[in-house]
Amino acid sequence: MIRAIDVHTHVFNLKYLPVAAILDRSGLFNLPGDLARALAKAALALTKDDPTLDDVSSAGPSPGRASEAAAEAQVDAGVKEIEFGLADFGSYLDSKEEELPDWVREDEDVRSALESPGAELSRSGVGEGTLRRLVAAAEAFLGNARQRLKWVFVVATQSERAIVRRMITTYGGDVETFVHHMMNMASFYREGETVYPPHPRQVNRMRKLGEAYPGRLITFTAWDPFGDHPDQLEAVKDAVTNRGARGVKIYPPSGYRPIGNGPDNRHPHVSSPAPEEIDRRNLALFRWCVDEGVPVFTHCTDEGFEAYVDAGELNASPEYWRRLLASEGMAELKLCLGHAGGDAWFGTDAEFNCSFAADVVRLCTDSRFPNVCCEFGILDHVQDQAQFNRVRDRLGAIVAEQPGFGSRILYGSDWHMLFMRSGHEEFFRNYKRLFADPVLARHSENFFRGNAVRYLERQ
Repeated sequence: MIRAIDVHTHVFNLKYLPVAAILDRSGLFNLPGDLARALAKAALALTKDDPTLDDVSSAGPSPGRASEAAAEAQVDAGVKEIEFGLADFGSYLDSKEEELPDWVREDEDVRSALESPGAELSRSGVGEGTLRRLVAAAEAFLGNARQRLKWVFVVATQSERAIVRRMITTYGGDVETFVHHMMNMASFYREGETVYPPHPRQVNRMRKLGEAYPGRLITFTAWDPFGDHPDQLEAVKDAVTNRGARGVKIYPPSGYRPIGNGPDNRHPHVSSPAPEEIDRRNLALFRWCVDEGVPVFTHCTDEGFEAYVDAGELNASPEYWRRLLASEGMAELKLCLGHAGGDAWFGTDAEFNCSFAADVVRLCTDSRFPNVCCEFGILDHVQDQAQFNRVRDRLGAIVAEQPGFGSRILYGSDWHMLFMRSGHEEFFRNYKRLFADPVLARHSENFFRGNAVRYLERQ
């Protein structure tokens, strides 16, 4: 049996994220501002802390540490702001404060999270009835969003260890090693404070978490080209050199490209460096990654946690990576294109041919760039048989025509974001079934393990 490597997971909780900003502006939620802030406050109050993961004596670069106290003060501000936030949404709330939407009452995990919130919630002043009204309001605005709200209250409010345990319980019989990616998003939102600042506290917590699961967790630290420089570059170097991180995560939907930033993608909501300065900072990072053999992982689809409207479409195209790789000294960069370009893998030929996904195939099979690969995280349409057949035939045709593509594809799930999709428990088994196809079976071992081993190696 192949002991797979999942190259795309997340094990952080809400204390690592600018929660109010994500609930407010992200395309996944897009709640009204007051409701987003109220729900964020309640969710953060519920989020478990694991003090054994902290190492307060650790030294190192720490951009953003001053924001920690402000974030914690916001969480502890009490129930008044929440009640104020609810005032504008009375028409969406049940007349009975205690009443929850039917799906919440029927879902044991969510009901347990909301009915037994524990001391954290009580200390914050958020009453259980108020929390239930918040969930009811959010559900009314979001419509069919049960899995997204479940992600907030059942997964993302848990401690990091509990998140890892759930991941291993769900997939650990098939997956031996999980590569988890951090997300440094604070600089890209007006309300971007996080309870845990990225460097060094988040990195140190993830280092200790990895030590608790030897051989099972690998960390990729996160990059922020908007933050104080050169502190951000030094923080990434420190995370990789001294604090156990293996690689670097890039997230273009936050509002930047790897190269080619300009007036057309200038961040509309926050103060940002000049486009040419963002390019310069990125190039400095990527030169170091090439020199040290450090792998880079990037989000490569037009969806996700977008810092502004269409930020994914504007910034995440594989063509910007082609331009970077073609620049002097960059051809050897070890790069994995997350999500393999997105849902167009399941589209018609016309949709696929003009998509990020087709660009990913072209980039992965370009002989000038020997270290470029891709992974298929959260592309869960394989659970539908018609979609399964379509991607089987398309992927089979590509590897038959270009066998080298079989050495450039990796297994990834994007868990715990995958938890937002119903049927997520079957994700690995569906891809195992896909690669049992006679045409694809010859690439199965490389897809689930071999290609990841080569990608993760420090050269």
